Amino acid sequence: MPARSNLPARPNLEHLKNQAKDLRSSHSSGGLESIPRLRAHLPRLSDASDATVLAAKFSLLDAQLVVAREYGFDNWMALQRHVERAAPLAAGENLAPLIRAVKAADAPTVAAMLAEDSALARARIYDADLASDGNTLLHLADAGWSDSGELTTDAHLEVARLLLDHGADIHAQGGAENTVGESPLGAAAWAGNLRMCQLLLDHGADANYVTPKGFDALGTATDHGRAAIVEAMMRAGATVEPRHLLQLSIGARSVDDGTGRRFKQRFVEALDRQPHKLHQYIDIGHFDGVLGTLLHVATIENLEEMAALLLERGAHIDARDSGGSTALHWGLQNRRRHSQSGMVDLLLDCGAQVDIRAAAALGDVQRAIAILDDEPSQIQRRLYAGYTPLHTAVEYDQPEIVALLLERGADVEAISNPSTDYPGGKTPLALANDNEREDCAQLLREAGATR
Repeated sequence: MPARSNLPARPNLEHLKNQAKDLRSSHSSGGLESIPRLRAHLPRLSDASDATVLAAKFSLLDAQLVVAREYGFDNWMALQRHVERAAPLAAGENLAPLIRAVKAADAPTVAAMLAEDSALARARIYDADLASDGNTLLHLADAGWSDSGELTTDAHLEVARLLLDHGADIHAQGGAENTVGESPLGAAAWAGNLRMCQLLLDHGADANYVTPKGFDALGTATDHGRAAIVEAMMRAGATVEPRHLLQLSIGARSVDDGTGRRFKQRFVEALDRQPHKLHQYIDIGHFDGVLGTLLHVATIENLEEMAALLLERGAHIDARDSGGSTALHWGLQNRRRHSQSGMVDLLLDCGAQVDIRAAAALGDVQRAIAILDDEPSQIQRRLYAGYTPLHTAVEYDQPEIVALLLERGADVEAISNPSTDYPGGKTPLALANDNEREDCAQLLREAGATR
């Protein structure tokens, strides 16, 4: 069994990364000293000849794995976590004043403290009150969000430079308040701080890097309409997909300087390059786990022009998201909440299917009759949130549909799925009472509803 190496008292991840790079270089150049190390820690090479070991493919990830195992860890991620957790413990009393200096953009103090102990640059700061995964000093170096515009100063940038020069992880995941799940670049993009984003990009930040929580800085920038930041990311080589450009058009739709038109054209060009993305399922709910198509996103955000463009290119108009909703269902929801009818008209004109849920929401009695005549069981069909068609008719205040469904035998006591507001679910009557659907409530009570 190979001897285990001991980590130094204050391990530095940059030094460990360099060890992995050196090992890979040694292997690439035919260094004989690399052979026993690879053979000892890569099972696929454990019985290989020297020539086979030297001829084997050996990536940087493989080298990091070997280094991690030499220090007694199962993989590189485990070693990295150990180093990150050790940093604040090793830092002791020095960390608190450094945090204050970083937040105050006090570059001289930060420089002096890092000169004494560079390991502090990689420290994570934990706050029991926030129950977070910890934040990094590089996240704290950003000026944050302000409704008066970017507050980044030269001092903020200098502090960030100092942290990076002393080994701060440029792709570390944040874990407090608005940095949760974001890399430093993603957090700065969320705040709209172009100067900080540019500094991070200049130092090698990858806008497409996906954090363990599933966030990428480019997605954050596009989701919040940060057009100038997206431009900077693109100049730095970020790979932009149609979903990013569609998201960006959400934030740019009120801009009258040509930004919206420019990104629409890029959206078209991206679809030309990647036509399969037209039907790709993506996160449509700002990281709440709902997956749908580009058409779902355009409908949810009421982007009629973009929805029309997608339909012209062959988007599946009746595609369902992971919750079972079509674009028409989302359009109807927007119309109810925001009195936006253009999208619904567009989808209907383009042939969107009107199922029992849509018929109930539209108040289309004849369509509902036809559906129930063809398939009577649809009357008890469970829809989104465990709603029945009767729930939906009440939600959209369609008493004629309520009357039809009751006449056809709808269950007046049907209970929806539990929710925060209704731990035991809710009946159509409870929904009617809470939303002041008086006509619907009266029909339900006459049909025997009591709760």
